[in-house]
Amino acid sequence: MDPEIPEDEQSDNPQEEQNSDQKSRHQGHSPHKHPSFARKQATKQLRKKIGANLKQRATQQITNAAKEAAKKAAEQAAKRALASPPVLIGLGIAIGILILIFLILALFQHNQNEELAQDQVTVTKTGPDTAKVGDMLNYQINVSYPNAVEEVVIIDHMPADTEYVSSSWAKVHVDAAKHTILWTAKENTPPSSPLFASVNIPLTLRLKALKDNTNLVNWAEAIVTPFVSTGGGGGPGVPPNENTCGGKYAGNISRNRFLPKNFGDPACDFTKDKLYAQLKAEDPANADWWYAKVIPCESGYVPNTWRDPDTRPATPDGGGAWGLFQDGSSINLPNIPPPNNFYAVNRTPRTRSVQPSDLLQQPGLAPNIAGHGGVTDRGDVNWQLQISNAVKLLKERGTGYWSCAG
Repeated sequence: MDPEIPEDEQSDNPQEEQNSDQKSRHQGHSPHKHPSFARKQATKQLRKKIGANLKQRATQQITNAAKEAAKKAAEQAAKRALASPPVLIGLGIAIGILILIFLILALFQHNQNEELAQDQVTVTKTGPDTAKVGDMLNYQINVSYPNAVEEVVIIDHMPADTEYVSSSWAKVHVDAAKHTILWTAKENTPPSSPLFASVNIPLTLRLKALKDNTNLVNWAEAIVTPFVSTGGGGGPGVPPNENTCGGKYAGNISRNRFLPKNFGDPACDFTKDKLYAQLKAEDPANADWWYAKVIPCESGYVPNTWRDPDTRPATPDGGGAWGLFQDGSSINLPNIPPPNNFYAVNRTPRTRSVQPSDLLQQPGLAPNIAGHGGVTDRGDVNWQLQISNAVKLLKERGTGYWSCAG
């Protein structure tokens, strides 16, 4: 239960108090004491500023797209108006109004998505509640979010009479006047699109006590920018989802006990023509070999194909075989030791099947995360990346990597 706030520090706005109560469920508040009203106000201003900056990129993309569409529509309407002014001018006006409505609805939906995203963020902070002057105070901050993101901003609110010493993320912004520490994931993690397929960030923080304190206030918060694909109809950045593409992949998804999602074609834009076109673009010398021999044998042209490691003969990777080319995944289990098809987890032979609880790492993670054979040994990604990875694997390992290559 939260302690009572003095009457002069309570909000006059009931809705604001309700929002604050809901928000506190994922901000890691100490059970001892709330921050002062002045700090709350400073925090609100900081969050608004950060939130505005994080939204700017996606909002600008929507605005630019609408402006470009309006410009083209106006140009077309103007040209046609020369031939039949009364009708086509009215049509041009109608098109402009429709585009304006689309822009307003798109911005409204974007704001709703942003609010929903923040509600799904979970933040916890653990550490000492008391300190003596000179003590080193070690804190653990954990941030989680279930979906793909472009950015994560973590804000720690330092207890009074403490100073920053160090953290596990090296690039940090400390504001001693406001008693805040800010980190951004983009500054502290390798670049990728999306930055994370899902968020699970452990962050350690060390502060120094400048005075004795018997009631340290410990809390942190995080703001996420959800990933929005800007590629035509999907592309490599779209994370796995539950879209069966009209039932096309329903069987594949239901049979996959490690990742029951659409990982290979989440945007539902895969066709054999597109497959062949990308093969010709990335590996023209072997495109026909890939298309006519390897892919139909390995997967039957289905980007969501998954071979269970229980299947005999067992797959080389304990996490199964994935996608068009039946490559590895981000599960990153050791090879199955021959000749008995035992399963190996942490290099310990097993006579039972691999279970989801055995996985050292989940499948379907961001493309920059290595599989058992490295970052190119990933079939649990979009079909476009499956192709690129297979072409690179051929150069690295030769045709012997695929059983259907002979």
